[in-house]
Amino acid sequence: MTKQANAGPGQVDDSPLTDSSRTDSSRTDSSRIDSSRTDSREPTIRLGSDQQQDWWAREHQHLNPDLVLCRHIDVDAPLEPDAFLEAVDNLIDRHEALRTSFVFSDGAVQQVIWPQADPGTAWIADFSDLPLPEARSQAEALVEAERLQVFRLDQPPLVRIGAIKVAADAFIVSIVLHHILADGWGLTVVVDDFEGLYGEACGRGEVSAAPAMQLSEWIEEERAFNASPEAAQELQYWQSKLEHTQPVRFPYDRPATPDVHFTFAVRQEVTAAGMRDAVDRRARKERATSSVVCMAALLKLLSVRLERPDVAAVTVFNRRGREDLRGLLACVTNAATIAVSLPEDAGARQWIRATRDSLLDAHANQRLFVSRVWDVADLGPGAVDVLFIYDGEWAPLTSFGGQPAHWHDYQAPRAYQRNGPWWENFKLRVGESGTALEITMEYNADLYEDATVEQLAAEYVSILTSFVEE
Repeated sequence: MTKQANAGPGQVDDSPLTDSSRTDSSRTDSSRIDSSRTDSREPTIRLGSDQQQDWWAREHQHLNPDLVLCRHIDVDAPLEPDAFLEAVDNLIDRHEALRTSFVFSDGAVQQVIWPQADPGTAWIADFSDLPLPEARSQAEALVEAERLQVFRLDQPPLVRIGAIKVAADAFIVSIVLHHILADGWGLTVVVDDFEGLYGEACGRGEVSAAPAMQLSEWIEEERAFNASPEAAQELQYWQSKLEHTQPVRFPYDRPATPDVHFTFAVRQEVTAAGMRDAVDRRARKERATSSVVCMAALLKLLSVRLERPDVAAVTVFNRRGREDLRGLLACVTNAATIAVSLPEDAGARQWIRATRDSLLDAHANQRLFVSRVWDVADLGPGAVDVLFIYDGEWAPLTSFGGQPAHWHDYQAPRAYQRNGPWWENFKLRVGESGTALEITMEYNADLYEDATVEQLAAEYVSILTSFVEE
């Protein structure tokens, strides 16, 4: 099995790729940032709000493998190595975010956007001389090693893109980047652009137009707004809206101490067939969305469990509705605290419409990143310790570079730990699965018993069912 290192498109290193060389110091040794490159830096710029949150709030956790974004693709066609390496170089040139590292300067964290791609971004491994089952097993191990290979934020690159050849006519694409560079929607931008660039390098089509906005432009726009009178008015608005919001969480089964760890655990179940359509019908009846109906059921569950009328949950929303942001690779996702207060006898209509109105309020009136809103409302990370995400349904992948392909079915293990509290000790994800809904509860097993989460899942589905039947 051999490795090709991206010393330049088409240049091949045939040295054996052993486990030790796969994770050698060439990727993390500080000597990789040498003086000759220091002079070629572009000016440093301050971090965006999302990036500040990832660097500072998780300052001691930036080596945590959970803070990487991964995507793996099975391609049912021969690998074209030169085209692959060329596509990686072109992708890095296309997005400033992929040429970024982070340094301390003038007492603050700054980011440096390098003018050129860094060696080591791309790699190719070849297991095609092995029987296919063994080749795929070795590829799985390599994919996992890639996910666990930590990034040093001060040492680029913060992205690694590889191809694993498992047969003469099949290979796996592995894309791993640090979360500080982009949000989950940004990962889709990377995959889509790389797919087009690989196809273009192979002579099969053209890539879409270059992004209308780059990372540095987005951050400058965000900083200008943060210093504007409109931002000050927005802070006053949210201070008054959230000043009575009390800390909210499902009661812990174990005490939360300052040195608490986060041990990831998950419970997943699928509703009965037809639930997806039933939720959609109820949403249209209330002039809402399926996401709103599902979040309203979560808020009702919180109210029942806490025996109080005022509850809240955090949710994320996508700021990519603007045409010039759709191809941007950056952290442009925001989060909002959705707070409602309803009497004990409130019905489904009241819960759904109150949730809808609160969410619309956030979309219309919260441009500032959520951490600034929390600051003025005295709601630190963890105060509202329930996160809701509606995933929808992933579009099937059918081609990569003009060749047949599909999403690789590898699921990254997430049995990790991190120190200190965070606002994700309980997360509810709802995804579309055929005519059903897939309910996933991700939680901190150091705080919640499995049996408690199992009961919460059952109660949630029961409330959601009652909402669509009322």
